[in-house]
Amino acid sequence: MAKKNRFRVGCLVIVGALLAAGWFGRDAIAGWLGGFELGLSSQPSERLAERAEGKIDRLFRVGLTDPVRFSEAELQSLLTYRALPTMPAGVEDPRVDVQDSVVVVSALIRRAGPDHVVAG
Repeated sequence: MAKKNRFRVGCLVIVGALLAAGWFGRDAIAGWLGGFELGLSSQPSERLAERAEGKIDRLFRVGLTDPVRFSEAELQSLLTYRALPTMPAGVEDPRVDVQDSVVVVSALIRRAGPDHVVAG
């Protein structure tokens, strides 16, 4: 019985050590897995915009034979970090919403009027 308990405690120690090593080395592990991000990032970021641009570049290099998939966060990042700076003044808060096979793009547009001056 004591032998079984020592075996169980030993297994728990090994599992705990592996979990701790994985936790503290998660960034290195993510790098080894080819840029796989731990956790699903749903927030737009510069990194996701770069990843989406890389997919578009590969699409043009390889051609239309291979499918290219974008996450909603990647599309939102492209819109926020690449397209928004090139849009005319007055376009604010662009959004991407992916619903099954439909992509909905929306934005707030402030029009210039007598009480609104939009600098261009």
